[in-house]
Amino acid sequence: MVEDLWEGDALLMIPGPTELHPAVRRVLSERSLPHYGPEWAPEVERARKAAAALFGSNPENTFLVPGPGSLALELGTRTVLSRGEKAVVLISGFWGERLAELARSLGADVVEVRAEEGLVPEIGDVERALSRNPDAEALMLVHVETGTGVIHDLRSYARLAEERGVRVICDAIASYGAVPLDVRELGIDVCVGHPNKCLNSMPGVVPLHISEDLWEKIDPSEIGDGWISNPSAFKRYYLLWAEEGHPYHTTINPYAVVAFRLAAESALEEGLERRYQRHLRASGAFRRAAKVLGLEPVARSEELAAPTVTSLELPPPLRGKADEFVGHMLRSYRVMVTNGLGSLVDSTVRVGHMGVTATARYLIPTIVAMGRTLKDLTGRPAEVGRAIEAFLGSS
Repeated sequence: MVEDLWEGDALLMIPGPTELHPAVRRVLSERSLPHYGPEWAPEVERARKAAAALFGSNPENTFLVPGPGSLALELGTRTVLSRGEKAVVLISGFWGERLAELARSLGADVVEVRAEEGLVPEIGDVERALSRNPDAEALMLVHVETGTGVIHDLRSYARLAEERGVRVICDAIASYGAVPLDVRELGIDVCVGHPNKCLNSMPGVVPLHISEDLWEKIDPSEIGDGWISNPSAFKRYYLLWAEEGHPYHTTINPYAVVAFRLAAESALEEGLERRYQRHLRASGAFRRAAKVLGLEPVARSEELAAPTVTSLELPPPLRGKADEFVGHMLRSYRVMVTNGLGSLVDSTVRVGHMGVTATARYLIPTIVAMGRTLKDLTGRPAEVGRAIEAFLGSS
């Protein structure tokens, strides 16, 4: 039966967690590893060096934070913002909303600069927000907004912040390792990456960039409120235990560190420019194929469309039925995509093309499964062959 061809493990074509890199799979079968000690310390330093290269930073300003990306983002934000201080937050979708929520939870006064769905905030609007709020301490943004599939031009926003002496806090969780960051060149003060998106590693340790002058200003002698995301506590134990290979203030998963290092080094071995171009080509080719199937990107233009994730509007017969589309595609064709977020949860689906999944090996089966799902649910033929031709002709 034809259905038998679609059995087995599902392809993870979601914007995280992603398919694991082969080197990461091998790590998970290794012996028990200590998370400190003289033999472990060089492993941590290798991981930090690789993490720094992907940021465009120095190892001395690159840290590995145990836990989820949100924890590293909160810790990094606390190096800049204190209660009562002001932040200008760019909002282009669900994760921008979350960034504003995080800042408010720390007691910050948040000024929002919003964009319409599928767009990013206009430079003029951001410039006006900064001019009207000269007391703002930070400009906060999400580099790739996976809710709508748009990418923000870091260089343009960072330039505005630099002109006004405002710190830049960047959530690069969905771009790290697939899109240039150049944090030192651009003057990004805080930047958070992730292992389980574009690097195809396992969750558990998060790369964090903190600029040199910002790190120097953290006082490890006075911890104050909170602890797990407290920059002073983090720095105190970094200084105390770094030489023992334990530059963090809690237990870390050693497998996550080794896996991260191997995945990051693999990205570097591919060559960053080559890797960046691969993501651009794969994402553009995928969106051309999706359009042939009648699925339009939420991003209003290809220039705004992210290289690592695409949010697609379902056709009118399937609006409000994203759950059905996602479920049918998974059960019948063993390819996992996911719903949109926020107001787009019922009308869009999101497809990740990150790291190993930004290749024809993963994207062609995804295009076929999407086309067949459209046909199954609407009764209308889908031009799968022409979609594949569009993909191959532009990739």
